Amino acid sequence: MKSLIAYFIIWVLQSCSAPASDTLDEAGNCPKSALPPISGETLPADIDTDVISIQLARAENFRRSLSCDLQAWTARYPNLYAIILNDFLDDYTATHRALAKRQIWSMTYNDNYSGDGFFADADTAAPIANDNLQLIPQKILSGNGQVSIHFGITSSDGGYARQKVSVALCQVLSDALKLANTQLPKNQLISAIEIKSTTNGNHLTDSNHSKKTAMDISQINGVPIAFSPPETIALLQTSFDAQPQIRENFGPAFKHKTSADGSRNNYFKIPGHFDHIHISVQ
Repeated sequence: MKSLIAYFIIWVLQSCSAPASDTLDEAGNCPKSALPPISGETLPADIDTDVISIQLARAENFRRSLSCDLQAWTARYPNLYAIILNDFLDDYTATHRALAKRQIWSMTYNDNYSGDGFFADADTAAPIANDNLQLIPQKILSGNGQVSIHFGITSSDGGYARQKVSVALCQVLSDALKLANTQLPKNQLISAIEIKSTTNGNHLTDSNHSKKTAMDISQINGVPIAFSPPETIALLQTSFDAQPQIRENFGPAFKHKTSADGSRNNYFKIPGHFDHIHISVQ
């Protein structure tokens, strides 16, 4: 499987210059497409018989189904596209096809953040935070200095990320940042993060974003998570895991989900999260 995935990445790098789909306007420009729908996707029938040809055909059919603006993003960021594509081909379903399109749309219009429109994050067992809410602070002080908190806007709704959320979520963020900075070298300290989404953006009703208990961190020190140092990401995620109230901790380093009884699933299966750190509390 690993060699097959590597083959696809090479193929993506070589094929992204193929002609765009016929979604140009009358003036020949490529307009902004709407957020792709959740339902209505179908999987084209496989014509080839060998595994490699089938997978290559599936990949090409998917890319050609993208609108021209989304194809332009795949050509600009072939390595990131390869991650989404291989994730989809590894779980080849109509639902995942729709999800992959939404991730690419979000990456295109949310500064390489794929969580706007994400619909695989339902958590029916988690509580809703209607009381004891607060705005996330714009600065967090620690013994190693100050961490500035910046907030993004999601393209699907024009929503601003600095909304009232669970007090516990704010505390977990503060404590994890302080802990991470006690372990990072002085020249790698976290001095700023961007939160792209809290309750803003397009999420499922049962998502912890909708329940005011989740946030997505999209940048560290002004650099998108997708391009940030892996060791910094891993240490920050590990610092989130150390917090007693953590529930979801999904990111490039790992995807952990902690139950109310403290047991933890260290192999939680959920697509995406290569470009941001999603945390929620309980």
